[in-house]
Amino acid sequence: MKKVYSSTKRSTLDSCALRYFYQYYAPGFVPPEAPRDLLLFQEPDSLVHRRLDVCDSKAAAACKGLSSSYQVAGQILHNVIAQHWKNLDWAPEQFKRTAVERFDYNIDASARNQRNEASGMRLIEHQHKVPNAEEILSNARRKLVTAIENYFEEPAIVALVRELLSAGEFAAEIPIGGLPKLRGFSISGRIDGWSRSGSGFRIVDWKMGGSVGDEDCLQLAIYGWWAVERFKVSPENVRVQRVFLGDGVVERPLVMTERMIDRCRARLHQDLERIEQLHEYGVNGVFEAFPPYRREKVCRQCRFQGMCVAFKVQA
Repeated sequence: MKKVYSSTKRSTLDSCALRYFYQYYAPGFVPPEAPRDLLLFQEPDSLVHRRLDVCDSKAAAACKGLSSSYQVAGQILHNVIAQHWKNLDWAPEQFKRTAVERFDYNIDASARNQRNEASGMRLIEHQHKVPNAEEILSNARRKLVTAIENYFEEPAIVALVRELLSAGEFAAEIPIGGLPKLRGFSISGRIDGWSRSGSGFRIVDWKMGGSVGDEDCLQLAIYGWWAVERFKVSPENVRVQRVFLGDGVVERPLVMTERMIDRCRARLHQDLERIEQLHEYGVNGVFEAFPPYRREKVCRQCRFQGMCVAFKVQA
């Protein structure tokens, strides 16, 4: 397993440690020799009996390829916005129509796959026969349409997009790279969109849902740090902000500072220390070191619910 840190990886661990194990360690797991120093809950001699079963490893590999309808909708939303940044002469209705057609195609492909017809696409809602699947699919489709409409029609968002795209340089869906390694870990991520005008640098992070108020801004700080390193701009000239397309809210920009970057690095060190502590248990398949979160909203959207003992007990 490569030593890579990402906000997605961190949020997965925060939401459910067992899902983190299934996602990043279980697929392809091959039982190694039992290390004598991995004493967790029992004596090392019995540790091998608490390792992941090879059959569960294969099941995790199969489940890893699943997506939820909301993930599909979010991917389509970001792809359509990136297309708009490259094709400014296209009409808004064309982007909206493209988004809906792509979503419907993926839903239909997943349904065909459930009927044992070759398609490749598999949704959690179909694969695990979620009771209210049709309601979830319909809601995801509605959220996608609302987000696209707000992107093109909400005055505050339209003004922001116009400002971003009138800058001298701009780009969408760019992987971040070049940040210094921390504790041997590379920092990974993807910028939804950035623009630069003179000495000013702007980064925008699109959210399909509604505004959630104040929350951890580590992800935004990482984006700002990337801009400082990649483009050699002063932190005070970098602004990062989220836009909640679900309710049309443009969040106040986060203005970067050297102190904020220092705090960002300190937080990353804390996260990486926790990840490193779990790593040896993960590569050795000691799943009991990764407790489940056991929260219905999280569990019902988990791609591993079909194999998770904690989910079965909860259900």
